[in-house]
Amino acid sequence: MMSAGPWKPIRLEIYHSRIGEVAAPIKLAEDLKSATIDYAIELESPPGKATVEIEISGPLKGQLTKDRLIHRERLEASTELKGSIEVNAPSLWYPVNYGSQPLYILTVKLLHNDTILDTKSHKLAFRRVELIQSSLKNQPGNSFYLKINNIPIFCAGSNWIPADTILTRISPSRYKTHFSLLLHGNQNMLRVWGGGIYESEDFYDLADDFGILIWQDFMFACGQYPGHSEFLDSVRREAVTQVKRLRWHPSVALFAGNNEDYVLAETSKLKWDPKERDPEKWLKTEFPARYIYEKILPEVCLEHAPGIPYHPGSPFGGEDSSNSPTIGDIHQWNGMRSVNQTNVVWHGEQRPYQDYPQLSGRFVSEFGMQALPSLRTINQFVTSKQEYYPQSCAMDHHNKASGFEMRLNGYLLSNYRLHSFTMREYVHQTQRMQADALSEAFRSWRRLWQGPEKEYNSGALVWQVFFLY
Repeated sequence: MMSAGPWKPIRLEIYHSRIGEVAAPIKLAEDLKSATIDYAIELESPPGKATVEIEISGPLKGQLTKDRLIHRERLEASTELKGSIEVNAPSLWYPVNYGSQPLYILTVKLLHNDTILDTKSHKLAFRRVELIQSSLKNQPGNSFYLKINNIPIFCAGSNWIPADTILTRISPSRYKTHFSLLLHGNQNMLRVWGGGIYESEDFYDLADDFGILIWQDFMFACGQYPGHSEFLDSVRREAVTQVKRLRWHPSVALFAGNNEDYVLAETSKLKWDPKERDPEKWLKTEFPARYIYEKILPEVCLEHAPGIPYHPGSPFGGEDSSNSPTIGDIHQWNGMRSVNQTNVVWHGEQRPYQDYPQLSGRFVSEFGMQALPSLRTINQFVTSKQEYYPQSCAMDHHNKASGFEMRLNGYLLSNYRLHSFTMREYVHQTQRMQADALSEAFRSWRRLWQGPEKEYNSGALVWQVFFLY
């Protein structure tokens, strides 16, 4: 549903002196036994001889002496304060099943004569994330995997789209229900799809608490975006705002420039040269949005979130193809230039899902098999007895995949014996088929995670996470 007008809170703030932006990038030592917090604090209209107090609380208590927990700086007619705090033996944040998720609170206070003029707090966590793309043994291309606190991670999870078409109906309790389901499903990553929204603080807070890694797309999806200066300026402003917000969350492990825009540029046969390295020339091609994904967004991430890796798009494999099975990540769907259209499941020639072992990539960030939703969901939108069968107009209206009847029936008849064609039987059998297909994919691709220099597949994210209403 199209939105109209503001849908998030708006407020007017009045102040004499206040704390502006706070940045606190963390550098963990190679041995993970110490860390440096390089803080930068902007102040607006601070009085003369003011003091800034920086306090770190949380798991540090009992590990550090008080003079290291509280750091004071006297302002000398400045509106910006920079410095470093050394932290010994920090408690590290890990993804679920790899360790605990300790969180700290960084509190900044602006004081004048011991009177607190303003306070700002941020959550803080100690973790290091790296995107490793290195050569492999016995196979072409490079690896594509995340390393958290020096530990290589196999990412198994889902793609996330907004949980409701009416965004204001999404509550913190519903978010928590979804995350609980993810944990029960042994998932450790969500990819926030570029066709949705930058999610609320509730979403990212839960990811931090649960240890769910977030692959964060920027909000560009399946389109061709303009390259004129006014639009590029607005993109930069939006990206800066979101990166500054999201950099505080240890769950955010990767920024990606877009969803399938490189694929669209290739399949639409737009005129552009992937090997051209001059950004100004990109703006003169039929794919000017490349300037966003390979210049603006990486610059913003490097400046404001240097500890979070950036990837130009999803999928993105480099100069030869956006969807290379040997470099970067892939979407295992139809219409991808480097993936023969006969070699896809569900789309294209609808290969058997038993072929998934041969359809891997270094990181499969989208793939899937459709099934009908639960009877409880169907009963909410099919209210007429005359429409209560799998091929009804009501069912057709709610399924947005073209030709879904032919595809679903093809897979069903190829693999299962149908005892009836009732709604209950059809739902059960399509969900059984979906479970078998996803199991085939996850099991076969997980076997390709074989150790150092043999990270032939490092992740699989199914399209898409289901929602419980």
